[in-house]
Amino acid sequence: MKNRQFKKGIFLFIAMVLSNFYAYSQDAETINSANNYYESGVFNYSHANYNNAIAAFNNCNSLIPNPTTWYYLGLCYKRKSDWTNALNAMDNALAFTTPRLPQKFKEDAYDTQKEAQDALKGVILNSVSGQALSRATVVPGKQDNPFPTLLRHLQQHIFKIINDRIILPGMGVRNENQTIGDFCCTGETATILREGDIPVGYIYFYGSVPATETAAAKLQIFVSAVPSINNPNSDRVKDEIDFDAASELFSNATKSKIVGGLKFTVTILSVRTTERSFFDDGLRIQIDIYPMQ
Repeated sequence: MKNRQFKKGIFLFIAMVLSNFYAYSQDAETINSANNYYESGVFNYSHANYNNAIAAFNNCNSLIPNPTTWYYLGLCYKRKSDWTNALNAMDNALAFTTPRLPQKFKEDAYDTQKEAQDALKGVILNSVSGQALSRATVVPGKQDNPFPTLLRHLQQHIFKIINDRIILPGMGVRNENQTIGDFCCTGETATILREGDIPVGYIYFYGSVPATETAAAKLQIFVSAVPSINNPNSDRVKDEIDFDAASELFSNATKSKIVGGLKFTVTILSVRTTERSFFDDGLRIQIDIYPMQ
C-alpha cells in the first residue's frame, strides 16, 4: 500500500512539474484564455454558482494547471459535498512545487483533505465542517491570479498586420445594408487582418455631418480595433477620425489616432467639395495602420 502511494506521489510530482513547465511555454493567447476562465470561476464561486465555477476552473486547468485554480476547484466540490473530487483537487493543489500554493490557502487545503478523507471513510462530520469552511473563505484577489505574472514574463511573439495600408474606396467591401465587423450599412468596410488572416479591426468609409448655413460638412472615418493584436478575441474599441471640411479637408491632409491596440493615420489623397457636401467620385483616402505594442 505504501509503495502504491509512493508511486502515486511521484507521478503527481512529475505531472505537476511538467504542467508548470508547459504553462510557462504558452503563448499570450493561451494565457489570456486561461485567465478569462480563471476570472469567470472566481466570479461564479464568489456568487455561490458552484457548477459554473467548476466548469470554468476545469477549463482553466485544461489550458494551464496551477495550484490556486485547483484549490478553488476543491472548495467548490466541498460546497457540493463531492468529497472524492474535493480530495483530488486539494491533492493536486498541494502537489505543486513551482509555483507553490500560497501559504494563506494551505491550512484550508489541509482541512479540506482531512474532511474529505473522513467523509469517504464514513465518519460523521459536524454541522460546520461538513458543509462549509470553519473560517471565512478568502475570495481570491488580483494578487492571487497567476496569469498576469505569466504574461509579464512571457517572451511574446508580436504578430504582424498583413494589410497595413488601405486605400478607400476600393480596398474595402460594400456593406449593401449589411453589417461587416462593427459597421453598417451603406458605405464600404475594410477588414484589418493580422498574421493567420485573423481580424483585429475594421475601417468604415465613410460618415458625414451635413453642412448648415454657416458651417461646412465634416468627414468621419470610423475605426475599431482590439486592445492588443496578440489577443484578437477581446472586445474591440470603436472610435472615429474626423476632418472638418472648412479647414481640414484638402489633399495631403493627415490625421492620426490610437484606437485600442492600433494607430490609424488617415491621409486625404483627393477630394472634391461643395459648400454642403463631398462625393465618392472625388474623395479618396489612404489609411496606414501600426500595431501599438
